[in-house]
Amino acid sequence: SILCVPVLDAASKLVAVIQMVNKRDTDGGWTASFDQDDAEIVGAFSSHVSVALNNAKVTAKNKYNEDIANNLLNKMFPAHITEKLKQANELQALNHRGTVTTPRR
Repeated sequence: SILCVPVLDAASKLVAVIQMVNKRDTDGGWTASFDQDDAEIVGAFSSHVSVALNNAKVTAKNKYNEDIANNLLNKMFPAHITEKLKQANELQALNHRGTVTTPRR
């Protein structure tokens, strides 16, 4: 038996398909049929797969953009200036997230 469940993104666009083949019966054989409970479990799992795929895509895109920015910085400025710019950017990101507090004047 076969069970296929779509993996949809947030815009309901098909991004993948989960396919289950040859469900085992309780005796360990290959004769059981998939039922509605199986479809619901795999359907719930497909939502998590969609989120994981999207997170991987966003992470890869962010890494790509970071690599491009670093390459441009390295070509435009000397290494010591580039390092100071990166540190300032990291500090700004931490301040934005509320991770670092600066003393009040």
